[in-house]
Amino acid sequence: MVARDRRTARPKSATARLNCQNNEPDLPEIRHEKPQIGSRFAFENALHQQEAIKEQLLQGNIGLARRYADDFVSYQLRQSGPEYAAKSLCRLSQEAKRIGLNSVQLEWAQRAVDIYPEDPWAHGQAADALIHFLRLDEALRELDLAEAHGDIVFAATGRARILRTQNRLADALGAFESIIRDYPDHEEVVFAFPERQRGTMWRSRGAPSYGRPAWRARGLR
Repeated sequence: MVARDRRTARPKSATARLNCQNNEPDLPEIRHEKPQIGSRFAFENALHQQEAIKEQLLQGNIGLARRYADDFVSYQLRQSGPEYAAKSLCRLSQEAKRIGLNSVQLEWAQRAVDIYPEDPWAHGQAADALIHFLRLDEALRELDLAEAHGDIVFAATGRARILRTQNRLADALGAFESIIRDYPDHEEVVFAFPERQRGTMWRSRGAPSYGRPAWRARGLR
């Protein structure tokens, strides 16, 4: 006689059962041990959940990605606090931008600002998304807040991008050159170098514009 396997499957959560009924993939189980804030456990757990959300974005399951993000952020707010939840939203916002989902990028960046308004990264991400939608006055306000909370170089780079978007090309080029001169060792300065190069090429060629469409037409981006 074959002995009966006495092992029992761990019951699924209510969310997992609902997803099963709707034929939706489950969000990888969030481990509910309460970690110390800043611990390696918390960091690895956060990355694990973010990867699952990114996968849904890549598959085009935007609604499901939003629900997963809501669940994950609620968990982080309980377990680690608003600072870490905002950082996760900023990472997810960047991923949404990379895929081309700029409305989701803006949504998650603004939620990061709401959750932890002291975070300069959150304000910077919100400004980046607002520039894409040409909501430039709002973007400038977010850049002011990013600078007030410590991210001076990102704020300066963002303002230079706005000048370029407004077709104030000479002013934009001067602003990027100033950033490179004034903050040569700052990690964010790497984003100003290609802008200066493109602006210099635009000026040397006498081209009417060095905005994004012109770069693409010349094979520069």
